[in-house]
Amino acid sequence: MHMSQFTFRINKKRVGIYLAIIAAIYAVLFIIVIAIGDYELTLAINQWQTTFPTWFRDLAKFYTKYGYYIFGITGIVVALLSFYSPKFEKLKPYRVMFLGLVYGFVVSWCFTEVLKILVGRVRPFVQHEGDFDTYGVGDSYSSLPRSNESFPSGHANSAFGMSGALMARVKNWGWRILFYAYAITMAFSRPFFGVHYVTDILAGSLIGLACSLGFYVFFEYINAKGKLSEKTQKILFLGALVLAFVSIIISLLE
Repeated sequence: MHMSQFTFRINKKRVGIYLAIIAAIYAVLFIIVIAIGDYELTLAINQWQTTFPTWFRDLAKFYTKYGYYIFGITGIVVALLSFYSPKFEKLKPYRVMFLGLVYGFVVSWCFTEVLKILVGRVRPFVQHEGDFDTYGVGDSYSSLPRSNESFPSGHANSAFGMSGALMARVKNWGWRILFYAYAITMAFSRPFFGVHYVTDILAGSLIGLACSLGFYVFFEYINAKGKLSEKTQKILFLGALVLAFVSIIISLLE
């Protein structure tokens, strides 16, 4: 039985509406940031962080440092089960989505790393020394080259790159809300601790979302054309998995 019989059919009208909503949201957000001021808004968010009790700040610190590793590894395990465990047959319709998700994450991560080098934007707490309270989160970012890797945000990019396809594919709104909440809070945690400007997380999240959705639609398209057999899917997934682990290891070693 060909996998296209299991695969979610793309509704072009729905996709168009979805993309229009995303574009409108980002346009409004960028207008707000420009109107208020990138530095001013980032500083206000960071100062808000200082009003929370220590236990909450400790939890947020752990979340911003390790949350996307936990989420990413969990996603990889679930994806592996969908491809290789007969006990998780109900996950087979999501295989193409997992392909789009993993490739979207890897490509967006590479693109973001290149942009960081090319742009070389100084992180807010380094550029405006003494204005921001990073609560220790900025310790590993205070020296070169990491102090000049503010734009775009890798955490925001990874969060949206890992969850973009999930948001579009999963029909259960309970799960959708969970994925939205994860991506948004992970991105927000960066200016919360003063290690990224708000424009950094907007750009990073947009790159991650675009890559995740783009690769998801691409794989759905070629699967609908009957050009994506189960064997091909498994080979493509293993290749992307190797690249994803390499990127995760590099991030952990930085």
